[in-house]
Amino acid sequence: MKKTGMFRMMAFTAMVSLLVLGGCKKDPIDEPIEYNFEEEFGEVELEEVEEVEPEATTSTEAETVESEAAEAALSGLANGEVTAELSTASSAISSTVEAEDIEATLAVMDENAVNELAAGGSLPAEAQSTIDAVLASGALDAFLSTVVDPTVDGEDVSARKRATDNPQKAEYLYGPTEVNLGIQDECTDAAQAAFDPAKATLDGLKTTQETAVTNTYNTRVTTINSEYDTDIAASTAKWQGKIQDRTALILSLIVNIDANTEMDATTKSLLKLIMFSKLADDIAKFNGQMAKQLSADAIKRDKKISKAGVARDTQLAAIQSVYDAELARITGIYQAAVNSCHNQGGSN
Repeated sequence: MKKTGMFRMMAFTAMVSLLVLGGCKKDPIDEPIEYNFEEEFGEVELEEVEEVEPEATTSTEAETVESEAAEAALSGLANGEVTAELSTASSAISSTVEAEDIEATLAVMDENAVNELAAGGSLPAEAQSTIDAVLASGALDAFLSTVVDPTVDGEDVSARKRATDNPQKAEYLYGPTEVNLGIQDECTDAAQAAFDPAKATLDGLKTTQETAVTNTYNTRVTTINSEYDTDIAASTAKWQGKIQDRTALILSLIVNIDANTEMDATTKSLLKLIMFSKLADDIAKFNGQMAKQLSADAIKRDKKISKAGVARDTQLAAIQSVYDAELARITGIYQAAVNSCHNQGGSN
């Protein structure tokens, strides 16, 4: 009887154990979620921007124009002849300037004084005073050259004016730091990890294009400065050459006048005073025109550099525009990815 009860108890215990073990099933283990947004960004590209050429700069050179009366008078004296217009001018001066002042002037107007004037120096005071009186009388107006001022972009250059080169490079940078909502979980981290290389690629493409534009600008500026050096050398040589040629011509005519045996002393003195007066006027005008031309050369250079800067900035702005559009695209993808993380409650 005791053995039967024991077997029954063991059977009951085994049955309960099986029931308990059969009801204890394990919950399934969740697999970790892998977030990958790289394919959503696709290939990052930056459209090539067309090169912008600087606006052209136009210019004309400074000149002096000899009058027909002067050309005829100079040519006549070279051949020992006095034109009617020159004879009339001599008579007018004789009634305007005292004979002793004429002789005092001629006494100091030797070759050294003339060469000093041609080199940029001043005449002796007594000579300058007499020549100023001759020029102020109007008797030589028909024999004086007229000036034509240089122009740059259609504007006369009569004083030193400088164009300014004040390039402004626009900077417009934005990225995920402005739109990141601050949720640092696996999902947003994956979105950020996909965005960062996409933006780095875009930034690199932008830098490459901007560098090319800057290099083009620098090359243009180097060329412009080289052209400027050539221009000022040519301008200086041109006007100094005019001064030297005119000085040599007048001195040769003075020799011709002195050697002319058909002229009386008074006529010779008046003609020489006229020649010296014209030379002084011509040298002053040549120097003035040289100064204006050198100013025009500098203004032309400045305008070219300024226009090159405008072309550069226009092209950089275009690059910035296409960059902004592509950045907006990938930032939108990034934002959508972050939003999708919020919509599924992150990784929690």
